Amino acid sequence: MQDMPSMQGVLQVVQPEMLEFSFEGANPLIVKLEQPLLGVNEAPVTLEFDSPGQLTSSHPVNGKVEGTALTLEIANGVKIVGHLNHSDRSQPIKGFAPDWPEVPLLTVENSPDNRGRSSEFFSKTIPICLLTQSTNNTRITTMSLFRTRPIHRPIVLATRQYSTQSPSLPSRWFTDVRAQLTELTAEKYPKECVQEAKKLYDYSEKNWLELLAGQQGFLTEKNWRGIDNHPLLWGDMDSMGMYTLVIITDLSNIDRTCRVQFTHNHAEHATGEEKQQWLDLVTPKNLGLILKSIKTEYKFPLEYPDRITIVYKLLEAPTHKSTSLKKEAWILSEKYKRLAAKCIEDTAIYDYTVAKKSVLKPFMVEKFQQTFKLQQDRQKTYSEEANKLLKAAEELKAKYQ
Repeated sequence: MQDMPSMQGVLQVVQPEMLEFSFEGANPLIVKLEQPLLGVNEAPVTLEFDSPGQLTSSHPVNGKVEGTALTLEIANGVKIVGHLNHSDRSQPIKGFAPDWPEVPLLTVENSPDNRGRSSEFFSKTIPICLLTQSTNNTRITTMSLFRTRPIHRPIVLATRQYSTQSPSLPSRWFTDVRAQLTELTAEKYPKECVQEAKKLYDYSEKNWLELLAGQQGFLTEKNWRGIDNHPLLWGDMDSMGMYTLVIITDLSNIDRTCRVQFTHNHAEHATGEEKQQWLDLVTPKNLGLILKSIKTEYKFPLEYPDRITIVYKLLEAPTHKSTSLKKEAWILSEKYKRLAAKCIEDTAIYDYTVAKKSVLKPFMVEKFQQTFKLQQDRQKTYSEEANKLLKAAEELKAKYQ
């Protein structure tokens, strides 16, 4: 078998109806899908990249989804045409590189857990697959529509770690203090204790989002919320009656909606050309944002009935030299007043007119810096409120126990 060149590509959605395929490598590549795309009885799809000069850097590819029809147009007239289907997903899709016998370059296994979800969901899914071939070593990671599943040796994606947890309060402080207050409303306690405990509990109930997420620097006002009080659907639960990691992948797509909302919020008071540039920042027109990496941590499974709220924050203030934005999203359960999942993401700033990384416009940097300062102010305010609640609960407990 000949040495396999180093190659890497990722297919992702940059808009609800716009797909992008980025590819890096110095050698031509042909990928043939042995099964029709997503199990549709159409001719197999062949992807050809036959211009090594075009593969030396990340290269965007325009595409669209119309109904169930998928079209991707690559440089030099290469086109990918296929169909999406939401019924028959039992057959795997396999791709092979020429002259590399028995070495699968791409395998996408359609999980039976997909439950016939529509092609509309596919058109909003980020990312689909990541391919890597290295000399004398095959590493393949694939992502089906709903489940991330490593095949052979999984790729370890390098991501930066950011400090996102306040050191002053333990992660379960809010759940614990509410449990203490509930205990203090029992009949065995004096009337004064019960009344004061209920008062504190009602305060935590009314201000739970600010106390839980606000003291971590998230902007919790309604206009800043990416998703507010969004209902979960019974049909999305698995056979165990929970929103497991398979189904809750929807949260990654909801998180994408929140990124758009978070960016658009910065255009609220802008005027004229600046406002349009803010709105264009989430499109592939001029200066735009491309998701570079995202890490999702699931804290506990959600159950129907419940509703979720998603809040957003910048992890660091961008500068005039920044080529990416580091952000974090929290997905919170309205029913349990708990963090259900969080997403830490790195979004590249990309100039589509010259097809390379770029920096933000000066007025954008200033606006994002104002947002970061607002986050710090909110964190200070709500941290003080959280500590007041803790102190009051401890004093009440010490007085009557």
